Amino acid sequence: MTGRTSRRLFVDTLPCQGEEIPLGSAETHYLCNVLRLRPGARLLLCDGSGRQAEGVLQDVREGRARVAVQSEIPAQTEAPVSVHLGIGLLKAPKMDLVIQKVSELGVEAIHPLTTSRTVPSLAPQKWEGRLARWRKIAREASRQSGRTRVAQVDLPTTLERILERKNSFDLRFLFSLGPCAARGELEPPPELAQPRSILVLVGPEGGFSPDEEQAALSSGCLPVGLGPRTLRAETAAILAVGLVLYRFGDLRPPVPQPSESS
Repeated sequence: MTGRTSRRLFVDTLPCQGEEIPLGSAETHYLCNVLRLRPGARLLLCDGSGRQAEGVLQDVREGRARVAVQSEIPAQTEAPVSVHLGIGLLKAPKMDLVIQKVSELGVEAIHPLTTSRTVPSLAPQKWEGRLARWRKIAREASRQSGRTRVAQVDLPTTLERILERKNSFDLRFLFSLGPCAARGELEPPPELAQPRSILVLVGPEGGFSPDEEQAALSSGCLPVGLGPRTLRAETAAILAVGLVLYRFGDLRPPVPQPSESS
């Protein structure tokens, strides 16, 4: 059952076993018309914060379905490290792509950043609609990939403000194609070999400016190169998150443990 990610449904709250969840018209349409489930079908209910339980679809009344909550199931699809992506604002289609893919990979949160080279510029009253779109993309990507958490998408902030939050992260990496990239690798100090939280910084089209990179380095960010080829900003962001989750998370095979007899 846990492998049937297409039967995964995010709900606002996850009640106790034996209780029922009334679904809205959109969720009812998704289960009954898109997935073509019928009463008695089993699905996974996730509250977006890491909890999940098995549910059973009940009858549909007046276009609204109900799901009975069954036993809670331990979650095993979240990364052991909390990865936050600080990404310079990109044009709409590219930003949508980054949010979708890093949500699938397992990031905890995405922080869009305004920098000296960001191109998109929206009036304050339009940010609400854009943010709602980003959060919907993150929610759907999290569901599709079988996650029990929904990747958080914050309102745009500045690079300066995200750097001020240095105490919120055990490690902070600055991914760059610039000169600073040649001075470091994806290796932390020995005392931070097993971090609990990591900030990944990636610039917009054109990257961070030299002053911005210097500010990040001065605040303690570790520089990481992205190879000799010029990458698009959206490619760099997805690659950076993948590298971090491979190095510190669960994207690589587990290390075999020696047997007791050896």
